[in-house]
This record gives sequence, C-alpha cells and structure tokens, in this order.
Amino acid sequence: MNILCRRTVASYSLASLLGALSATTTAQLAQPLTAPPPSQPEQAVAAEKSPAAIEALQRMGAELAGRRALAFDADLVTEVVLANGQKVLISGESKIEFRRPDKLRLELNTDSFKRNLFHDGEKLTLVEPEKGYAGELEMKTDTHTAMAIVAQEYGLEFPLMDLLVWGTNDADGHQIEEAFLIGNTEIDGKEVQHWAVRGPHLDWEIWLAEGEHALPLRISTVNRNDPNAPRFFANLHWRHADSVPNSRFHPRLPDDVKWIPFQKLRPAEVKHE
Repeated sequence: MNILCRRTVASYSLASLLGALSATTTAQLAQPLTAPPPSQPEQAVAAEKSPAAIEALQRMGAELAGRRALAFDADLVTEVVLANGQKVLISGESKIEFRRPDKLRLELNTDSFKRNLFHDGEKLTLVEPEKGYAGELEMKTDTHTAMAIVAQEYGLEFPLMDLLVWGTNDADGHQIEEAFLIGNTEIDGKEVQHWAVRGPHLDWEIWLAEGEHALPLRISTVNRNDPNAPRFFANLHWRHADSVPNSRFHPRLPDDVKWIPFQKLRPAEVKHE
C-alpha cells in the first residue's frame, strides 16, 4: 500500500539544480510526538481486525470519494535517519487543492526545500519558487495517473496523495492485518476516534472526525520496511474546495523562468510495485 508518504520526494530527478534532497535525507515526512492517548487502548492489542475499524475506514473513504473537490493544509514532520543512524526531525507544511479528475495544486514547504506542483489535465509542472527553476511534462491524463507516472518513471512522490483517491476505484488495495480503536479524544475542539491499523509493511494511525463528515484530522505512519522504522506525522486542516478557481491549477511563472528537463530514473532505480 502506498499510503500517504512512503518515500516522500526522496529524489526530485529534475536535475541537481532543483536542489532535491537525497534519498538518505528525505525519506518520509514524519514525527514521533503524537499526543498521548486519553485512555489505555483496549486490552486486545493482539492480532485483531475490528469490524468497527474497517467500517470507520470505509466511512472515511466514502466521505473523501464523495467530494468533487478536496482542499486541505497539513502540518508535516518526518523522522529522517542520517548515515550514522541518528534520527532527526524535518518539519514542513503542505497546501493541497484537488478537483476530480485532473486538477491539482500542491505547495510543499519544508525546513530543507520548497516545491510547487501543478497538474491541469494537460501538463504537469514542478516549480522551485525561490530560485526560479521549473520543469514540465506533457500529462494529458487524470491526476491519479499523472502522479503514478512521475513516481514510477521519475522518482517523484509527495505526501498525502493517497487521500485524493481513497475510497475510489483508483485507490490501492489496503492490506489490513490488524485494526482496532485506541480511544476517543479531541483535535482542534472536534471529537475524534483514534484508530490503529497494521499492514504487512506499514503501521498507521488515523484520527477520524466523528459526526456527519468522517474526515481524517491527523495521520501517522511507520515504515516497517525500513529497519530504522521512520515515522511520518501530519495534522490536517480541511478547507472548502468547491470555490477554487481554475486559475489555481496553472503556475504563474516569471518571464525569466529557468527550465530544467525532467530526468527519468535509470533502469536499476525504477520502482516495481
């Protein structure tokens, strides 16, 4: 399962001039400081796939997939493992606006870099706003397919993209081995249920809003494929999306923009899901 941020812009492949972080320093935006649960998890933390947990994830999928457009801001933190084994925290924020099926605007600002990504159904454009660099690909397809292509062929992955297709036919199959309720708490004054889920290679937690709109307000993942088990953490702030104008999905580039060609991964680097 690709959930949320498995490698998160590990290498931008837009050439070194774009200042991409290396795979050893940007693996997955995450953070070890989740708030302590308000109560002890239910006793049965052994292998359990609670029907209530599966139903909660299905409700979230129905809520997300039922919206023509999505817009949210996210506060991100990732554990990055250095060559000497030390873990350091890289923080950032992301602003995402998405309209089905083929419109996306993503602004990613971290301690280490800034990138803006646009897809308008015709082209996909990646911008380094501070230095005035940009790269562009013909991408006459839906946004889900476009993001899959740039991940597979160019090594470009961005956090929280799974939320754009969760609950739709385009979503990856979620291999769930365990799922259970940790407890109830509040985030930004809203009542939420804190769910823990385990798959073959990934542990993840979702704090899901109770009530009519089952939107995730906090997400955390731990990549067990990595022996260092880095954690990703995001607080989500949802916005009204229906009024986002078409102009938001087109980059406004300076006249002296410096165009940099995208560079495909070498055969040994190509990902095979």
